[in-house]
Amino acid sequence: MKFRKSCKEDGEHEVRIFSSLTEAVNSTICPKDEDPLYHNLACLCHECRECGTKKFQLSGEEKADTMVNWKR
Repeated sequence: MKFRKSCKEDGEHEVRIFSSLTEAVNSTICPKDEDPLYHNLACLCHECRECGTKKFQLSGEEKADTMVNWKR
């Protein structure tokens, strides 16, 4: 989220900036119905064809073909 905030400061406004990890995850799954406390189990188990990481919007900077080296 730090990268997205820096892009917004630079004038790029095409993607939503999430205030929590929960909001980011909720953007990739189907919305809950009005009454249930929990999301649909098929969505949470990645069995739903309507939701998934394809719903997560990336900015132009995040789509760049850049090699990222990860460390743990």
